[in-house]
Amino acid sequence: MTGSFTPSNRFSLCRHRPRIGIFLLTAGLLWFSQPSVHADLIVLRDGREYEGALLRTDGDEVVFRQDGKEIRYPRAQVVHIRLQKRRQWDEFDRAEQISDPVLKKCLKVRVQPGRYPGAGTATLYEYTKVRLRSPQLWSTQRRTVVQVLNEHGESASVRNILYRNDVDGTRIVHAITVRPDGRVLHLQDTAVQDGSVYAGLKRYDTVKRRRFALPEGKAGVILDAATETDRQKALPFMRFAAEFVFGGPDPVLERVVEVFVPAGCPFSWRIVNDPDKAVAYTRRAVEGGVLHRWERLHSPQTMPEPMMPPWADVTPRLVVAADSRTWEAIAAEYAGLLDRLEREFGDIPAPPSKDPIELWRRVSREVKGLGVPIFASGRVPRSPAETWKMRSGAPIDRAYLLYRWLQIAGVANVRWVWLRPRSWGRLVPETPALNFLEVPGVQFETRTGKTMLLVPGDDLDAPEEPAARLGGAACLIAGRGLDKLAVAPADALGTERLVRVQLDRKGNARVRERTVYRGAAARALRAWRRLTPDEIRNQVQRRVRDVDSRAADLTWKIGGDVTRNKPEISLEMSYTIPEFADCRSTLCALRPPWLEYEARAVGRDTRRFPLFWEQARQDRVTVEIEGPTGFAAYAGPSAVSRRAGPVQLVADVETRGALVRTTVTVRRDGLEAPASAYSDMKKTLETRAALGRRYWIWRRR
Repeated sequence: MTGSFTPSNRFSLCRHRPRIGIFLLTAGLLWFSQPSVHADLIVLRDGREYEGALLRTDGDEVVFRQDGKEIRYPRAQVVHIRLQKRRQWDEFDRAEQISDPVLKKCLKVRVQPGRYPGAGTATLYEYTKVRLRSPQLWSTQRRTVVQVLNEHGESASVRNILYRNDVDGTRIVHAITVRPDGRVLHLQDTAVQDGSVYAGLKRYDTVKRRRFALPEGKAGVILDAATETDRQKALPFMRFAAEFVFGGPDPVLERVVEVFVPAGCPFSWRIVNDPDKAVAYTRRAVEGGVLHRWERLHSPQTMPEPMMPPWADVTPRLVVAADSRTWEAIAAEYAGLLDRLEREFGDIPAPPSKDPIELWRRVSREVKGLGVPIFASGRVPRSPAETWKMRSGAPIDRAYLLYRWLQIAGVANVRWVWLRPRSWGRLVPETPALNFLEVPGVQFETRTGKTMLLVPGDDLDAPEEPAARLGGAACLIAGRGLDKLAVAPADALGTERLVRVQLDRKGNARVRERTVYRGAAARALRAWRRLTPDEIRNQVQRRVRDVDSRAADLTWKIGGDVTRNKPEISLEMSYTIPEFADCRSTLCALRPPWLEYEARAVGRDTRRFPLFWEQARQDRVTVEIEGPTGFAAYAGPSAVSRRAGPVQLVADVETRGALVRTTVTVRRDGLEAPASAYSDMKKTLETRAALGRRYWIWRRR
């Protein structure tokens, strides 16, 4: 298998501008006298361009193979020749000519698309080999052989290589498309693009993307691409650590991971989520070290489910790290770095406030957050003075500015925190490595002795909200060790809706509605400060039209300061709905739209994976309807109480004469539940939906 990556002899590109003398061009072409079938490009003085193969130069002529024929062009007519870069197997135009055993094995397998509904591709072979030279220097070879099943899988022909151009080298070993008839199509240089991911951010312009597209990525073809990336220069606090998932929504026939560990190099690994031992492990001594190998055959197609944990927690996952230190040692080392940086960056501007929340607000609002990952920015913060001056920064630099300001302001017990969101999968404590935690935050102690976490957010966030979204996440506290964030209470997120309706004898309704939005649920209202009055009116009218398209006489009021991002913001609306209820001489009936609910998340009868939620939440809606004068409540909602794992549904009903009042509360206190709780969860949400389908009826007294 590793033989598939044997480098082939490569021709360097010859790129000449039209103004270069033809004699210099001819001299360069004399180096390439051997026949070739790769697609070169010849450009003539009349503007015509042809793809083919440069064969040789004969005196005053250039011999070019074009459409299977040898064509001679006078040197004076040739302006430019671009030679295609040579890659492995470029000399072959039929699959049977390639002796690679992996490709031969893959060609014998033809996956039937009907066997895997919903899948766009089937991975026939996926191979990763890491060769460590030290904990901070390594090379990575990757090869993926994919069969395109249908039009949804055509995007698999486009591949990307992300690398740090200041420390990494990269190359495409081979990239071919094999048609069903056995013809081989090769990657063309024109289909390879190199670009900077953060070209507009000079401070972080370290990441390059090599993007290439294999030819004819249509249904039925097989795509085979191999690449290599080499870490040639060590980066501080960046040691090799990686996670490999053996499964996913598309089928994988064979997945192989190999890691060569030289003698004396620390190394640890764990396999999680593999109770059936589907991933086979072997190791063998090789010259200079040990080769570890993990392999899984025939990974099934894993269909996604609503409220499903991340793939890293439901399929076998391999975690490897080239680090022998404990978490406590890693935390102590990073605390030492922060101490050194404090002495190095002594010119930090004075904090604009002594209040920790105000400092967080200034960083979150006045320092623009740039979507730059640790891969680009590194784990060593940059000058906080420069971050404040530029009013922008990567997450690590915004967090470090806040960290230093809190220190200078005299806030108690300020500590740096690295976090791992739960959506990445559970942290594996047995493989210590800083790479597995990438979100920076700052922890401090309030005056009441409470520990609070601040993570810089955006201009629509309240201080508690970014941390609340990370509730339950694993974290590493600099100078201490591993810990886990507390889960925010359910009433920190959600809505509280109160609707009062007065009906007249004709069924017309006068509605007064007040909704309180808590936590991140209030972001939509906070964003209104960016809108014009007319745009805000349209937003409110849209909400009312969702209740009933006939609504009229609308007035509204926003309660709370949307510019200060308060934890709670309310919206009060008043409107009328003509002929809202069906009123007859003796009966009046309606179905309140404020209780409507669609149980979309429970569309199946059973499920395979546990339940998973990002954050605890509580939503409550109270609907109070006063029937027409002379009528009394006859039939309506029923009181309900159900619980399914951490989810509880409670519906209270009160009736007094013509007044009917019901309050429906859905509360979720936990973030996960076993798959066995799904059945009760389904019934609970279906009961919630059934409450919204009930007709409320009044009868004349």
